[in-house]
Amino acid sequence: MNLTPENSTALIIDLQEKIVPAVSDSEPLLKRCRFLLDGLAVFDVPVVSTRQYPKGLGETLPEIADGMKNATVFDKTTFSCLATDEIRAAFAADPRPNVILAGIEAHICVLQTALDLRKLGKNVYWVAD
Repeated sequence: MNLTPENSTALIIDLQEKIVPAVSDSEPLLKRCRFLLDGLAVFDVPVVSTRQYPKGLGETLPEIADGMKNATVFDKTTFSCLATDEIRAAFAADPRPNVILAGIEAHICVLQTALDLRKLGKNVYWVAD
C-alpha cells in the first residue's frame, strides 16, 4: 500500500529531555527526526506524539516540539502507547490504516507500540536509518 497524507498518521514516541541524552549518538537521531517531521508537515500528515512520564522524564525536546506544532500530544506511563486507553481509542477511531512510527527506546516502547498497532489492524511503517 502506498503511503499518502490521506491514509497515514505519524506517531513520534518519547523524544524527551531526560531520555534522549542517554541514547547513543542522539544528535544525528534528533536531526533525522526533525527532517522526518519537516517532511510530514510539507505533506500535512497528522502527527501524534507521546511523552513517557513527563514529570520525571521531562518535556519533548524543543527542537522536536517545534516541528510538531499541530501534533496531538499524549502523556503515558506504559511502554506500549496503546496500553494507554486514551491513545488506543484515538488510533482505533482514526480511519487511516497506516502509521509511520519513529521514536526512541526501540526495544521496548516503539516495538510494543508497533505490535499493538498491528493487533489493532494498522499497517506500521517503522522509520529506520
